[in-house]
Amino acid sequence: MELFDKLADRNIKISKQPGFGAKLRQHWEEVFAGHLTAEEKQNIHLYDINGAGGYLWHVFSYGMRDCLVETEAEMAFDKEEKECCYIFFQLTFRTLNKNSK
Repeated sequence: MELFDKLADRNIKISKQPGFGAKLRQHWEEVFAGHLTAEEKQNIHLYDINGAGGYLWHVFSYGMRDCLVETEAEMAFDKEEKECCYIFFQLTFRTLNKNSK
């Protein structure tokens, strides 16, 4: 079953906004990876060959930004009040936006 179907089965509303993914990814990069040089971003595979997608989580898994891990991270995530979430897809600028309101 595709992700969209699974979310719909849970009555989760999804919005797709053409062109929004690239802007959101750029904003995410500024916030979480803005301190890295272009070479550091390349070394952690933040971009794929075409300059898009790449692996956003590598900022954390390569230790380029501090973060909580394992149970501590899960507990902190569960405590946060969530009004919306964004789903990034690997190797593309596509994103989904889920609003609870």
